[in-house]
Amino acid sequence: MINKLLRLGLVLTPLFGYLEWGGDQKQFVFEVLGTLASKSITDPLSVLHPLTVLPFLGWMLLWMAFFQKNPNKWLLYGGMTMMSLLMGMLLLVGILAGSFKIIISCLPFFGSVIVFLKFRNSTS
Repeated sequence: MINKLLRLGLVLTPLFGYLEWGGDQKQFVFEVLGTLASKSITDPLSVLHPLTVLPFLGWMLLWMAFFQKNPNKWLLYGGMTMMSLLMGMLLLVGILAGSFKIIISCLPFFGSVIVFLKFRNSTS
C-alpha cells in the first residue's frame, strides 16, 4: 500500500511545478499539460520539442507504473528521469532568476523521488 502511495506522489507532485516568464505570464505544469493536449489535436508539430515530449512521456510512464501491481523498475526509473529533466530545468531557472516560487514548486517532486528511492532501497 505504501509503495502505491509513493508512486502516486511521483505522478502528482510534478503537476504543481510553477513556471514564470515574460511580464505577467505564469502557469503550473498541469495547466501547460492541458494547453499541450489541446494544441496537439490542432497542430501536433507545434508541441514536438524535447522539453515537452520527454517529460510528458515520463509522466505517462509513471502513470503506467502506478496502475501496475508490480511495475518494472525501468518503467519507474525511466519515468522519474524524464520528469526530472523538466523539474531540474525549472529548479535551475528558479535558482538563476532568484524566484522562490519556482524553487519551492520543484521541491515536492524531488522530495517524492528521494523518499521513493529510500523506501525502495530499504525494502529490497
